[in-house]
Amino acid sequence: MSKTCYNILAKRKKNMKELNNLPEPLGQDQIVILYKQYQEGNLEAKKTILNHNIKLIIDLIRKNFNNPYYDMEELTAIGLLGITECFDKYDLSRNVNFSTFAVYCARMKIIAYLKKIKTNIISISINDFINIDNLLKDDNVDIEYNYDLKEEHIIIRQLVEELKENEQLIIKLYFGFENKRHTQKEISEILNVSPQRVQFILKRALNRLKDNFEKHQKTI
Repeated sequence: MSKTCYNILAKRKKNMKELNNLPEPLGQDQIVILYKQYQEGNLEAKKTILNHNIKLIIDLIRKNFNNPYYDMEELTAIGLLGITECFDKYDLSRNVNFSTFAVYCARMKIIAYLKKIKTNIISISINDFINIDNLLKDDNVDIEYNYDLKEEHIIIRQLVEELKENEQLIIKLYFGFENKRHTQKEISEILNVSPQRVQFILKRALNRLKDNFEKHQKTI
């Protein structure tokens, strides 16, 4: 792996460690006091409430959006934005815990964000569209019973080498051909291009890979 890749991963681990050291969520009684202060014009009270709810967002993401293709930091920021946008809609008179309200707002914002960028399209794997397990990483594959599946996976690897150079690189980084997968954000930093550009090339490469695989199967 390149030095740049190691630097990106080291930065990511450092940032995640900082997230884990964030303050714990406040109790409802504390929230009520601070929220009333905010309603009276104390903006620091709002900031305090938001800071103490970031851990709730992280827990939400880990439980509901635990996908290696998602960027934890990015989704945390999106979730916090959701709480911020809905902050003034919280109603103390309804006796709903702010934590419940906050998690709901964060969840809805994250779901809307994922739908917008069509993550469900990009976050498919090579295995998904040929319906095989990751046999190349299994040293105990029984060739007698899994020969056809193993052959398909070898063919996919060969077809990747026929893609354009930038498509090959992004496919290999994204699917962890060297046993380490990278998010689209990490790849954009490694290649010094925008995440949108990475997403476009990845989608194009996957479509070409799928088409080439289907053409290869027809020639057999």
